[in-house]
Amino acid sequence: FEARELEKEFLLRRQDADIQRHAEAATAVVAKADSLIAHLTNADLKAKTEALRTAVADYAQQFAKAGAAQKTLGLDQDSGLLGKLRLATDAVEKRLDDHDEIRLSNLILMMRRQEKDFLLTGDPKYKEMVLETSREFNQMMTIAKLSPAMRDDVTNKINNYQKDFAGMVDGHVALQAGLRALNASYKQIQAALPQMIGAIRAEVQTVNDEMKSLQS
Repeated sequence: FEARELEKEFLLRRQDADIQRHAEAATAVVAKADSLIAHLTNADLKAKTEALRTAVADYAQQFAKAGAAQKTLGLDQDSGLLGKLRLATDAVEKRLDDHDEIRLSNLILMMRRQEKDFLLTGDPKYKEMVLETSREFNQMMTIAKLSPAMRDDVTNKINNYQKDFAGMVDGHVALQAGLRALNASYKQIQAALPQMIGAIRAEVQTVNDEMKSLQS
């Protein structure tokens, strides 16, 4: 099943092109099923084919949702929310380095470490941890030796970072649920396909028996 292989390829390499290739592969299977259904006269075989067609269509839909969710999170460190997080902290770190605000820079490093730990573990607890660190950062900003304009700019960037990180955690949790739904939909294909093959074999056997009866 080509679509399943493309799914594995996408989850491994996260290439945008695989999302479209997966959709095309699944659409081709659905089209073939529709064509077969239109020409079938055996009610049992037709029902089994329709069940398979439904399973493939649902599987394709679940993958499309998972692919879109992963694109939102980021296909690599420079795209999606991952890219936004990196750009935000890089910009803040540079501004703070220019003003020798060591305590604030250390808090930025702590948030980056919490972000990396989340990416390694997928543990939602880091959502609250980053929130707490960002609150501590904002408290320290009130006594930092920065101009009001710079203070506002840095504060806004950190607040946006925290919100984007929270979105990434929520998105990751939703993606994992989506992947479980994807696996469940593929199991429906695995269940429907043998039934369809069995119905085809039964139909072939019936035809063969009828041919033998005519020849005897």
